[in-house]
Amino acid sequence: MITTITRAASEELKEFLKNEMKELIVKRSDLKNRLDIKKSLNKADQQVYYSSWLYTCIHMMLAIPEYHSPMAICRHLNFPRENVMEVITFLEEAGLIQKRGAHYEIGVTKIYLSKVSPQIQSHLTNWRIQAIRSIEINHNVDFHFSTITSMAVDDVEIVKEILIKAMEQSRAVIGESQEEKVQSICIDFFGI
Repeated sequence: MITTITRAASEELKEFLKNEMKELIVKRSDLKNRLDIKKSLNKADQQVYYSSWLYTCIHMMLAIPEYHSPMAICRHLNFPRENVMEVITFLEEAGLIQKRGAHYEIGVTKIYLSKVSPQIQSHLTNWRIQAIRSIEINHNVDFHFSTITSMAVDDVEIVKEILIKAMEQSRAVIGESQEEKVQSICIDFFGI
């Protein structure tokens, strides 16, 4: 499209094509469109679910067979049973998990929080705080990376697209992966 813009016969056509390209870039950077997420929680449930990292963590832990019981989650997280059961009750009422006999399993619903949601700040902050805790613990298997760089304005969108493709590829692997461990992925790419 860039070569089409440079070859455009008039300035009006160039401007039109530039605006079209900007619109395409915005649509491609909306992960909800690219990750094929159809359903999300209602606003009231979003407020609860994204209020603490514990909701998303326990939700994902219930996908792992060894954590299908509340006591296993309590032991792993070192949290009181009442706290864990409060979260599990909410997850069940919201339709995100199901009780099967004496244990719980994750439901089939996949959720996504839009970048314009009022809850996005809490959600991202909750997991960045957990990332900081992970940095403090410094497990050998964890990976933390930060870099500050300068780059050409035109290259910002190229790098952003690379990161979005990496997320898509990661989600494809995760989608086929057997549930054994809860992992957090926090990617930050922003201008100063």
